[in-house]
Amino acid sequence: IDKSNNGLQTGVKAMFIKKNPPADGQIQENDIIIKIGNDDIMNVNSFVESSNSLKSGFITLQILRKGQKMNKIIAIN
Repeated sequence: IDKSNNGLQTGVKAMFIKKNPPADGQIQENDIIIKIGNDDIMNVNSFVESSNSLKSGFITLQILRKGQKMNKIIAIN
């Protein structure tokens, strides 16, 4: 994960995706994660804090991919 600031959005950039994580097939390298659930992701610290508080179930990630905002629903086990 790398801090990314594209002028309008701040978030973290996915630099490497492990095989078989909860977000497998949903998050791609270079996607910028800008929101986890209701939490705005401003930097790596806010990403870690938000991820550490996730519980089992489904969570929506808002990402920026090639300039397009999109929501991805991720199952957390």
